[in-house]
Amino acid sequence: MIRALQTGQGVLRASAAEALGKIGHLAAVEPLMTAVQRDERGDVRFYAAEALGSIGDRAAVGNGEE
Repeated sequence: MIRALQTGQGVLRASAAEALGKIGHLAAVEPLMTAVQRDERGDVRFYAAEALGSIGDRAAVGNGEE
């Protein structure tokens, strides 16, 4: 699933991001963060951000301090 997020076509990357959020595996946090920051497609960035919120890892959502 992580490979699809990183190398698949746009629709596949978006679907992979959504699925990774449902699975909730912490190994997906870094690839999802990269997708949020760098993917060219808005839908991929959106689903990656949603997935990070679903996973709920503090590294993904920040600690609220700047």
